Amino acid sequence: MTKEEVESKLDEFEKAVETFKIVLHFDDANDIEKDASIKRFEYCYESSWKTIKMFIEYKGGKEIKGSRDSFKEAYRFGLISGEKLWFDMMEDRNLTVHVYDMLTAHGIFNHLKPYCLAMIDLIENMKDQLKYD
Repeated sequence: MTKEEVESKLDEFEKAVETFKIVLHFDDANDIEKDASIKRFEYCYESSWKTIKMFIEYKGGKEIKGSRDSFKEAYRFGLISGEKLWFDMMEDRNLTVHVYDMLTAHGIFNHLKPYCLAMIDLIENMKDQLKYD
């Protein structure tokens, strides 16, 4: 794993988060806009833990098998400020895949702005740590 590979993965993640931010600016989102926002959350979530996995492995951390391991290690490496929000994010991601009704969708939609902000912080923290390599 090279620094360039990690930076490339991080760049992909950052571009995905930029598209996520765009859909979160709807003040009074309709159901279609909420669905689009949730879909963008799903792929940003997947990209987040896979980027963390690559970053941690590059830094010599332990092998990561899934998102839970990824978030625990990200906390340990100082990439995220708290695990709870990320575990809540994981739970909402699982709900979007296994249960889909409008009430659940509306609840998840209301969580998306803090999730997006957490992803932005993660990106900045990774960039800061990569500067010194």
